[in-house]
Amino acid sequence: MTSPISWMNSDSGSDVSSISFLDQEPSSTFRFRVLDFALQNIWPHATAEEINGDDVLGSQNRIVHVSRQPVGQPELIERFVIRIPRYDVGQLNSQLATLRFLRMYERIPAPVNLTFDTKDDNALGSRYILQNFIHGSTLLSSWHSLRQDQRCKVARELGRVYHEPPAPSDVQRFLINVFLERWVILDEPLLSSNAWPALRDQLCRMASEMAAEGWFKDCYVCLAHLNLVPSNVMVDPTDTASPIISAILDCESAVFVPQFMCCQPPMWLWNNGGEQDERLADKAPPTPEG
Repeated sequence: MTSPISWMNSDSGSDVSSISFLDQEPSSTFRFRVLDFALQNIWPHATAEEINGDDVLGSQNRIVHVSRQPVGQPELIERFVIRIPRYDVGQLNSQLATLRFLRMYERIPAPVNLTFDTKDDNALGSRYILQNFIHGSTLLSSWHSLRQDQRCKVARELGRVYHEPPAPSDVQRFLINVFLERWVILDEPLLSSNAWPALRDQLCRMASEMAAEGWFKDCYVCLAHLNLVPSNVMVDPTDTASPIISAILDCESAVFVPQFMCCQPPMWLWNNGGEQDERLADKAPPTPEG
């Protein structure tokens, strides 16, 4: 773990934010915002020397891992994750609504939103979501070190996620509820207060007309994760009594789509880093372990 002093003073780290996103404040100065935010909102009784932060590269969000290690108590480490959307406010609202929906379905382990701010008049100077820290490592980095029984456990747990994705039973009612309640829940209208009610009513009428014309008949719609890859699957094999998958990341970008759009199998699961095209992959694994 990097010491708090070196984190605050170091210029040797890779500034991924300034390299990849030129319109974003570089990590060399943003770290001071993170420190102020942590002292004001997470650990108001802590000292700056106890707090550490790591700016992690993310495409849709700026990800910051922030932790506190009390002086003289190395075993007491608290960790959180700050997610800052790189684009418009609608993206933050969508992320919050999706994760809120997923918390109703415990079979998909997703990060927990602890608090959020849809405005930028805060210590970070940005909209943000504060989430719990997920213990473990990515499946991408740990797959080769897992035993065969642990790999099978990963496959079974992923199979349950694929087999039972959250799905609304009444598509028309689901859409109308989204239009009526989504932005009210988040307390942040997508459009101005004058324009949104009219657009909301139009969308509700559209859903009703589509239902009357039979567009939703025998239409199974479910939640699709658009980037379910090993780097977004967190595993923790240390606790044998708990599920080995500790969380599935990037669930915030999931969308509701017809079921046939969710049917691409996780080829990486049994190809062990090999051919990703199902048509070119070996029909039988070379060994029982694959």
